Amino acid sequence: MTRAFFDEIILFLSPFIAYAIWLMIHRRSPLHGPHWEGKILSLTTAGLVLLVASFIWLGLTANKDQGAYVPAHMENGKLVPAEIK
Repeated sequence: MTRAFFDEIILFLSPFIAYAIWLMIHRRSPLHGPHWEGKILSLTTAGLVLLVASFIWLGLTANKDQGAYVPAHMENGKLVPAEIK
């Protein structure tokens, strides 16, 4: 798996991790089910918002001057690898 995939997973899980830390700071067990009741939907929504915001941020700030993609092709019987020109 790629690093980008794990970055996105961490972004999605960060509200859950933050809530678990908050529970531990207040001396409550994050493994106790009733503490999570009613919170799962809001934490999931927050994680999805972070995920979408990161995609938007990446799209707005990505380097767009990389050139054109040239796919792999054959020249004089030899395979020329793909590149960005």
